Amino acid sequence: MPFGRHAQTECRLRIVTRRRHSNEPITLFLNNNHLASRSEGREVDIQKLLMLKWPKQSWRNACLCKSAPADLIASIGSHGNRLYAVPSMDLLVLRQGARSSFTDAEFLRRLFGKE
Repeated sequence: MPFGRHAQTECRLRIVTRRRHSNEPITLFLNNNHLASRSEGREVDIQKLLMLKWPKQSWRNACLCKSAPADLIASIGSHGNRLYAVPSMDLLVLRQGARSSFTDAEFLRRLFGKE
């Protein structure tokens, strides 16, 4: 890796993952899991929440999975398509699928062996 490239990547990741107070689980179109390690964190089904009209959506204290690392971030796509990144584990996971009963929490518990 060329000198300085790693530092630039880390800086960009910090900018992209900075939480916004208006919608804490969303950081620049990425969902973060930072509340997973806190007692007030609660797992939400992103797909079900997004189907509700805005006034009925409750994002307060939302996380993807209490069993997944708190630094996990996810790009949420339609039909269960996901891109997960866990910087602390140097891990990227791409999930492709059209399973209608897919939930992030169930998938992530299986992925991290905490089923």
